[in-house]
Amino acid sequence: MCACRLWELSGIPCVHAQVVILYTNQDPVSFISSWFSKNNYMQTYEENIRPVNGSNLWSETTHTKPLPPLERRMPGRPSVKRKRHVYENQDKYSQVSCKGRTVTSKNCLQKGHNRKSCKNPTVVADPQPKKKMGRPKLDEDLLTWTGTKRSGRRGGRAYGESTS
Repeated sequence: MCACRLWELSGIPCVHAQVVILYTNQDPVSFISSWFSKNNYMQTYEENIRPVNGSNLWSETTHTKPLPPLERRMPGRPSVKRKRHVYENQDKYSQVSCKGRTVTSKNCLQKGHNRKSCKNPTVVADPQPKKKMGRPKLDEDLLTWTGTKRSGRRGGRAYGESTS
């Protein structure tokens, strides 16, 4: 017997048992289960093995087909990594890289280097118009069809007040 239980499960002595067997000058073959003997192998395949018909030739039963088990939420924190396709690289270097991307300097606005390594004089870029923050407001003529101008979260009406 061995604490790893590999010998009991497989019938072949594990490495721990082999060391003990060799240390005691015994034959390791005598400790292998009789299921692996040539005699048992010959008895197993002594008679012909009859092939089984394919599932398309089986007779239909009145029983309902078994359903797959229900999916359940596994314990622990769920994985946040995306599920990769079978053909994607699985190594640790398969991250998105910036190969083929050209760097632009914010200092001189030329391509090929960044602001830190830029030795050219600073160029003032044309100011871009600022975008307005928030949701754009509706035109006044679009609001006149309802008859009231909406304001606030509840559309200008008191809570529960009808429109008629």
